[in-house]
Amino acid sequence: MLASLNRKGFDCVSDEIYQARLAVCRECPSLAYGNTCLHCGCIVQIRAKFKEKGCPNPGYSKWQE
Repeated sequence: MLASLNRKGFDCVSDEIYQARLAVCRECPSLAYGNTCLHCGCIVQIRAKFKEKGCPNPGYSKWQE
């Protein structure tokens, strides 16, 4: 599914940035069930792929670009 997002015209981050974002999420205490962000309720494996999305952590983004 994620691979098809680029082909459908969505602005996505590179695989390297995507993996880095997921690594941060996996270490975050606000990650529930291995896939849900407790700050926004999103599925992090999807949110992390979109270029225009950021980490919803209150106060600052944990994702470094």
